[in-house]
Amino acid sequence: MQLDAADLADFYEAPLGLLTRRIIGRQLRILWPQTKDARLLGYGFAVPYLRAFQLDAERTIAANARVIWYPPRRLADLLRQRVRAVTGVTQLERTPSAPASTQRTKLTDLAGLARDQPRLVPRLACFTAISVVARTTARWAIARGDYSTWLRDESSRAAASLEAEPRGQLS
Repeated sequence: MQLDAADLADFYEAPLGLLTRRIIGRQLRILWPQTKDARLLGYGFAVPYLRAFQLDAERTIAANARVIWYPPRRLADLLRQRVRAVTGVTQLERTPSAPASTQRTKLTDLAGLARDQPRLVPRLACFTAISVVARTTARWAIARGDYSTWLRDESSRAAASLEAEPRGQLS
């Protein structure tokens, strides 16, 4: 039998799963009573157990978790995502140990795409307009040093909760 991540998540939200999570969570707290500023790594379907440590620990990571990205359904939510991405990349670039390649899309890249695939020109124009607005908005946040405002996208979260498929498989 192949376990499905969505089925496991459903189990942990059901009464028996909540009881299981509570019992195992207590045992984990006995094993690790002090997790303040710790970095915790969970393997397997560890998310229900890591949640209990999120407030104390510096970082909690589910090692083999899979992410399904749902595109935003509204322009305002797309702009929030893009502003968040630009702000994050800028913050990363300003750290002393920044990786060598934090490249951004350049006009020369877009011109090359337009030249090679002319049918993409309307989409490239839309992408450019959204990028300009997002980068301008991000500049305001960067000038204020605001790297912590999350700018959450609610429209893709609603899509994810309504959509049963696709489901990630746990092996």
